[in-house]
Amino acid sequence: MQDRLVARAQPQPCWSGSVPTELIAMIIDGIAEEQSTLRSCALVCRAWTPIAQGYIFHSLHITVHIDCWKSPLLFLAPFIHVSKNVGVLSRLLRSSPHIASYVKRLTVTTTYDHWFYCSIPATLVDMFNTKLGHFWNHFLPSILQSLDRVEELAVPRNMRHPLSEKVPKILIDGLGCVLRSSSLTSLAVLSGNLNDLYSMLGECRRLRDLRVGNVTCLHETPNPSSFPPLPLKLQFLAITSCMDAYLDFVNKSPRGLVDFSHLKRLEIIIRGSFFAMEADLVLATEDLIRRNKETLQDLVLNVCPEECLFNLVDPARIRNVHLILASSPRPASQNLEAWVRWLTRSFSGVKWIRLEQCLFQLNGFNTSADVMALYDEWRKLDTIMSSRPGLARLNVRLWRSGSLTSENIEDIFPSLTAAGRLHVQVADIGF
Repeated sequence: MQDRLVARAQPQPCWSGSVPTELIAMIIDGIAEEQSTLRSCALVCRAWTPIAQGYIFHSLHITVHIDCWKSPLLFLAPFIHVSKNVGVLSRLLRSSPHIASYVKRLTVTTTYDHWFYCSIPATLVDMFNTKLGHFWNHFLPSILQSLDRVEELAVPRNMRHPLSEKVPKILIDGLGCVLRSSSLTSLAVLSGNLNDLYSMLGECRRLRDLRVGNVTCLHETPNPSSFPPLPLKLQFLAITSCMDAYLDFVNKSPRGLVDFSHLKRLEIIIRGSFFAMEADLVLATEDLIRRNKETLQDLVLNVCPEECLFNLVDPARIRNVHLILASSPRPASQNLEAWVRWLTRSFSGVKWIRLEQCLFQLNGFNTSADVMALYDEWRKLDTIMSSRPGLARLNVRLWRSGSLTSENIEDIFPSLTAAGRLHVQVADIGF
């Protein structure tokens, strides 16, 4: 395998020197999704090797699997299965250190057999962490310390320890060299708790893009072990979490860690059951949007504000608005009514906009009756939006499984439909 990845140079064909590097790059780019073909291209000649290797190692996904079994001998600790490819990768980076510079996107995953932990004695937790620590201490220094050009780091959902519901500290410590790299600009933390997230952010130096997933909030006071020299000035923030974690992250992040006032793109997707007009949630969301009024260009929301949209954002600067209108535990038409009236007030309160895209995503409406019950309100919104020349097109996305159809949408937006400014997409969507 190592020989295939390093791609030892073969005797060069007589035509290899006559092919421009740009053309070689175009050829390899065209087959970038075909790993086996890429490996073959890396073996063609010396000129092809570095280009093909750059595609092969651009994204690196490291997975460690923890095999656990119900043994009558409960003193046996879980077995940690390490793929042979991890050892090969470690040796490869030692023998060909230049390959590390090709890795731009890194994903580190640990998978567990969760069923085992329903009866595991508490005394085995330390043994488990010890074995996991031995693995990371053996491989992480040789792998991660060499990855000083990583631009995107992702910690997926299944990183949490099934007993403690935290990202193992040994993992956060091991990733420190990647987090502190000046080339790291994008971080996705899709699991763990807020303290884990704060610990990672405290190691970053030039982070611009942050994705926060299904983190949990703790009642203890956050205390990151380190802070960046200056607060991180994010340009992109995407939060997809429960309401409590979202409010804690936005309102209670340690001072000096993150600057939330320079965002160009903001995505707020609150998971779970909540009322769209919940006071604390709405106020926090409005405040976050308002703090970025001078810079915000793209906005994604599934929280219905009370303040008019174009009072929160700059009509001359905002370019894309994506609104997720979802049914809730309340009657869907009641929840939807708040959205429609808010949109009507927002668009009627501004005469000039420059929206390149406005997207309404209707989630969870299994019957058309909930939407069509607001027929008059939709028609009023249609009249207002069709009179705004700065709105190039309205896009509406529907559930494929619901009874709401594109014909229903065209019926409630007749003016936009007649002007060819309505596009309806039916897709498998959700939160």
